[in-house]
Order: sequence, then C-alpha cells, then structure tokens
Amino acid sequence: MTSPSTLDPPAIDCKGLSFRVGNVSILDQVDLVVRAGEFHALLGPSGSGKSTLLRLIAGLEASTAGSIELFGANATSTPAHLRRIAYVTQSASTYDHLSVAENLQSASALAQKGSLPIRTSLESELIDAFELRTKLHLKPPQLSGGQQQRLAILRALLSQRPLLLLDEPLAHLQESLKHPIRQVLQRWITQNSIACIYVTHDSQEASELAERITVIDQGHMLQSGSPTELYRSPNCRTVAELFGRPCIEWFSIPHPMGLRPQDWIPITFREELADLSIAEGTATGLTHIEADRAVIARGIIRRIRQIESSLWIELETGSDFTLGSNPRKTHSLAAQSMPTIVRPTNEISQFAVGELAAFINRSIIELPAVSTN
Repeated sequence: MTSPSTLDPPAIDCKGLSFRVGNVSILDQVDLVVRAGEFHALLGPSGSGKSTLLRLIAGLEASTAGSIELFGANATSTPAHLRRIAYVTQSASTYDHLSVAENLQSASALAQKGSLPIRTSLESELIDAFELRTKLHLKPPQLSGGQQQRLAILRALLSQRPLLLLDEPLAHLQESLKHPIRQVLQRWITQNSIACIYVTHDSQEASELAERITVIDQGHMLQSGSPTELYRSPNCRTVAELFGRPCIEWFSIPHPMGLRPQDWIPITFREELADLSIAEGTATGLTHIEADRAVIARGIIRRIRQIESSLWIELETGSDFTLGSNPRKTHSLAAQSMPTIVRPTNEISQFAVGELAAFINRSIIELPAVSTN
C-alpha cells in the first residue's frame, strides 16, 4: 500500500468538538488530528471523556458543537455505517451464531476479499499471535471473555477499514499476550496505512505503542505530543503525574518541582559521599544545586523492595544542609516525604537497609507558571 503523504489531509480531524448531556459537559472544545498510518494514543483517567470522543468519531453519538473531518471531508453528520471505521469497544462484539473462522471470513468479506479461507502470511500470523488457531471451529459463546475480545480485535483488523478505534482492547488480557499483540497491531497499522486511535489509562502502554499521545481529563485536551515530550516537558501537573511508575514526586524551592523516581542515579564512590558531607557522618538531606540544575538526595536507606526487575528504595533524609562551592546557588528542598528511588537491580544491588547513600537527579520537572492543573 502506498504510504500517505504529509500533504494529504488528516485521516481524522476533530475541531472544537464538544458534547453535553443536559447541563453536564462531557467534552469541551477538543481538537484532535490523526494521520493515516499513525498510531495515536488517547490517555486519561477513567471518566475523562476518552470513550465519548471515540463514539463521536464513530458516529454513534452526535456532537453538541464542533466538526469531524475524515480524509478531508466533513463527516459530522455522516451515518456511522458510511464512515469506514472499525471500532472495538471494551466488551467484545462478534457474531455469536457463527464460528470463529466464519467471523474472521465475514470480516475479510468486508475488505472485499470474499468469504475465502485466510491465506496471507500476516493474517495467519495474526491468528497465531492472538492464540485463536485451535479455536477456529468454536462459536464465541464457547470462548472465554479474553478470547472473545481477541476475536473482536482480529475481526476489526481483517475488515481493512482505514480508520481503527480501539477502546482499551487489551485491558482484560493476560500480560503474556499483551506484548505480542501490541507488536502485531503496530505492524498491521503501519503496513496498511491505517489511522488508529487507541484509548488507554496506562501511560506505559501508551508510550510503548504510540507515536503521539493526547492527554485528556475532565473533557479537556491537556497536551498532545510524543511520549518523550509528555514525559520530559509536561505542561501541567495532571500530565506529569500520568507518566512514570511510581508517580512523580513533588518538592518545593519554594515553587513546585517534580522529580521522577526512575531518574535518580546512584553516587556510589565512597570518596564522593565524603565530599558531600559538611561534617563527616552528620548532615543528610535533599538539596538543589542551581548551577548544575540537579538535585542530590543523601540519607539512610529505610526500605528496599524488589518489584519485577527493579529495586524501589525509600531514602530517609535528615536535616537540610547546604552543599556546593557557592552556597547562594544552592537551595534546600522542602521534602514532605521520603524520596523513592527506582533503579534496575544490577545497578544498586550493593546497597542495603540502614546504609548511607546518595543519589543525583538532573531531570527536573518545573511546570509553567500559568498551569492550574
């Protein structure tokens, strides 16, 4: 299939989209652009308006205000069945009176392939990746909930619709299946130049899958950009707190400053630890070095937890202290809780509970002054 040109109109272009139920605003002036071949994640907490936005794009709800253009044509009033959209909801939609194979063949027929056995290598790979090869003779009611959901996703892909809307499609699948299915989804969308909007409340899933992520909360679009942009340069507190596990931690100097637990780097050499001391064996704390745009945390390790391949360290800092060659360029941070340090196990396995340790963090998140979220 020919790759889309950047000069082509967007596959999906929502302008000032709003939706109200009585006096309640569900979506307010949402703008969203998705191009052909783009995997676009819609990220936000439960109740933020993500699913409502998909229903508006799919034509299952009528917007209160704004417009929807599909491939450059105004589709705001176009009936749902004419929008060429494949839509997978959180509950599987299949033909229960047909077998799995017949469900898939009917989806292929929508792509004008006819009701023929599925032969292409990629389609066959989809069946294997979704672990449905041994279930082809069964009917959907004979499948588990997770298998029915995988069947619904596979039907949507085989329909070859140019627009694909996925509403948390993998939420109920076991973890061992999620990664291979994500990989196949990415390949299918790229190779077939499909415009995909993938709804999730999981920032890690969004970052793994999507080229761009739009964050939505309480019906408002907060920020849109690449995973790196949203992680490193959030424009508000809500966006900052959606990314990273565990959540970003806030301190003040005196304005809010965020530090991500994953961005702490251990200072492991004993001579470096000694250099950090004002008086050997005394002052510990959390200090911001303005000249280096860095924060140093120094204290006693109170707890270490193994969580999958990483260690989570809770560092108890003591009294604040001044650090650096120019004290006027150094600030003490108001730490209301113990900093959490998250690093791969092999990097910090030398530390133990009760030991003195120091870590440095150069990835400081400072929000725009105008932010109110």
